[in-house]
Amino acid sequence: LRDTLMFTEFTQGVVAGCIALAIFSQLNYDKLMGRYSYVFLLATVILGLLLASPLGTGPGTSDAKVNLFFFQPVEIMRILIVFFLAGYFAADWDVLRDLRQKQGWLAQHFHIPRLDYAMPVAAGVLVGITIFFVLKDNGPALVIGCLFLILYSIARKRVLGAVVGFAIIALAFYGGHKLRFPKTVADRMDMWESPWRNTVSGGDQIAHSVWALSTGASTGTGLGLGSPSTLPAGHTDLILSAAGEELGFIGLLGIFLLYGTLTWRSLRIALRAPSSYSYFLVAGLTLIVALQLILIAGGLLGLLPLSGVVSPFLSFGRTSMVANFIALAIILAVSSRGGAPAQVRNFGQPTYILAGMLGLCGFAILGRAAYFQLVQPDQFAIKGAEVRFADKSLGLEYNPRLREILQQIPKGDVLDRNGLPLATNNWETLQRHNADYQRLGVSIDQTAVKNESRHYPLGPEFFYLVGDQRTSLHRGASNTAFLEHDARTRLQGFDDRRETIELHDPESDESYHVFQYDYSELLPLLRHRHEKDNPAVKAFIDRQRDVKMSIDSQLQLRASAILKNHLAKTGNNGAIVVLDPATGDLLAAVSYPWPEAWQFASFRKNPDRAMETALLDRARFGLYPPGSSFKIVTAIAALRLNPSLAHETFECKALGDGRVGNYVGKSKRPIRDDVQDRTAHGVVDMAKGITISCNAYFAQLGFYKVGAQPLLDTARQFGIFMARPNTPEKLKESLPQASYGQGQVVASPFQMARVAATVANNGKMPQGRWIVDDSNTRIEEPLTMLSPELASGLAGYMRAVVVSGTGRVLHGASIPIAGKTGTAELAKAPSHAWFIGFAPYGGAGKKIAFAVLVENGRYGGTAAAPIAGEIVQAAKEAGLL
Repeated sequence: LRDTLMFTEFTQGVVAGCIALAIFSQLNYDKLMGRYSYVFLLATVILGLLLASPLGTGPGTSDAKVNLFFFQPVEIMRILIVFFLAGYFAADWDVLRDLRQKQGWLAQHFHIPRLDYAMPVAAGVLVGITIFFVLKDNGPALVIGCLFLILYSIARKRVLGAVVGFAIIALAFYGGHKLRFPKTVADRMDMWESPWRNTVSGGDQIAHSVWALSTGASTGTGLGLGSPSTLPAGHTDLILSAAGEELGFIGLLGIFLLYGTLTWRSLRIALRAPSSYSYFLVAGLTLIVALQLILIAGGLLGLLPLSGVVSPFLSFGRTSMVANFIALAIILAVSSRGGAPAQVRNFGQPTYILAGMLGLCGFAILGRAAYFQLVQPDQFAIKGAEVRFADKSLGLEYNPRLREILQQIPKGDVLDRNGLPLATNNWETLQRHNADYQRLGVSIDQTAVKNESRHYPLGPEFFYLVGDQRTSLHRGASNTAFLEHDARTRLQGFDDRRETIELHDPESDESYHVFQYDYSELLPLLRHRHEKDNPAVKAFIDRQRDVKMSIDSQLQLRASAILKNHLAKTGNNGAIVVLDPATGDLLAAVSYPWPEAWQFASFRKNPDRAMETALLDRARFGLYPPGSSFKIVTAIAALRLNPSLAHETFECKALGDGRVGNYVGKSKRPIRDDVQDRTAHGVVDMAKGITISCNAYFAQLGFYKVGAQPLLDTARQFGIFMARPNTPEKLKESLPQASYGQGQVVASPFQMARVAATVANNGKMPQGRWIVDDSNTRIEEPLTMLSPELASGLAGYMRAVVVSGTGRVLHGASIPIAGKTGTAELAKAPSHAWFIGFAPYGGAGKKIAFAVLVENGRYGGTAAAPIAGEIVQAAKEAGLL
């Protein structure tokens, strides 16, 4: 009531109820016996018809009608029905017991009352139940139906008729469920049949009830410390669940003991009533209270279908509060009139049986609550429920208290290798590093918005590395490695064991793939969310959540600017990867194009557009034919197999058509070098073959000396695929072409950077990593691919490429570079341009290894190599060399 600001109207209902209690407890109701019974029935019918008319309205979007002007007539109608039944049974209970129907098959086999006495009351009750069905509200219909059957059984002192009646009511509701009429009743039956997996709009009420109860567990959160506002209709239909959350099972037990005491004392008053009329009147009013409690509590716990009744004296509602006080006032009025032993003699046995049955119902309800609150509270507190969202799609919903906790857990920051935040939830963190951002030429006022939940101050140049939680762009795609996704468990501080499951919608026959979570690690926070000093809470909050990347922000920004400057003019796409050869740390990974800041808004609205804009993490996941840059892999494979192969020579000759190359094996189709190579290379060894990038040499080296298996094994070490399927048998079909990077060979810039890093690191291949936080400080042992002597020789060949070979555009660079160009031919498009290498060449200081790719750039020496030269200079300025 405090959270929903309804205390004023609630108080008005209590005050009005107290006034009604004072007035109605002074009347003598025995004077009404037998005189006005059918008047009460008529009044019930009139109120029902008014409620069913356009004057009646329902709550929210429900098709049930419960409101008439400023009050709820259903509460009054229940009391009127009791007056009608009390008058009828008081006048005819002895006749119903003693006079039997003598004609008909039923009369011959069963003890049934005279139909002329039983039919009027049955018809009257049937009219009442019909009215409630017309009103599409099953709760009052159930209360009235059960009320009639119980009072009828007491009057008859037999239960067979009641059993048959209950069966008929159950069949009626089941039939309505199958016929889908009324819709409210049908939906409630669906929810009861499958409280955790139904497709009813708003069909998670039972789940919300169980979440609240299991959150409260045995002792509750404490008064005022629950979350009643998260419950649908937590002030009315689910008020017991709200109480169970704040008071726990012990509190619910106390509430039911109070209800039990009220019920038992009321039934004792009925047995001491001065007349049979007042007996039936008190018994009927007592049953109204008890039945409402049983129906609503059973519905909240999944024992019964949900029904539109209230928890007496607890639920919000002025009309119901006043009606409950009136019922209590009538019971008090009867109690004050003295007693008569005749009621015990006539109705004692069925009344005690009734008390026992009501007690059993109470025990069943408490047993079910104990299952949720004492036996398995943890399992149900984190259990997911399938729900239908406002857009009609299906998904999984979880205890909303867990969502509140998730919003309060401080998410970790993503940091670069120097501790500069790349992603953070904390605006103050950005302010503390403002000077560092300014040194990089970044204004956080332009790249971050204060009221956003997550900030990415260095802009979209880091998108492929970090990701962006504000958009679903490429989220979950297999060709991405967003740190926000991959390190999600570390950043949020716990493992939710997220997995994808499929939900099927029987209405639309559509399937939805959604995430399923395990929030068991949040249970200490749920149980102690108002105890900041609790050891379990403190231990959880103190967990390390920050993730440090190996990326150097300055180099990443400079490399992004360099690549964009070169490619924006020509419209090409491309990628740059820079590694630390000694550790495998990824220092920079640039993929162009990246999504510009203004594009994110449109991608959020239409993610499919992003798929059409060639947005791809080319640096780590783009697969391209590597062309001549792959010749370094073939050289490594040859040297691993036999170091003397460095001196093995093969001929490159003129082919007679103006091209140069040679024939390999039995193929009648020659291996040709580049179209611009018009002079035969002659006798070529490995040093010359790498320097001038001779295809014919490497085709013959791979085919005649290396072989499919050794070459495949070497490529696999770098993660490079050479054939589809990637087997020696398949590779043999195109081994000459694959040996110089064509055929079916594909590699990513990251993989080719590792090839260059292996040569730079004295023949030891670093594994490569981009996370260097406390959980990943150990550097994996590099794999030895070559001896230092062989690696040094191969490095010299790559230096010759720059000094006098295909990469001589970099010969004049101030920092000596060793590298290898690549021109990967395509069937119907210009060739991809590659340049891989390392710097500085020679010496024992810090080095970087790199790979540069320009899609359709034609020649590596002219399109990719100049970019590499600028990258090396940028690395020096960033202090990495």
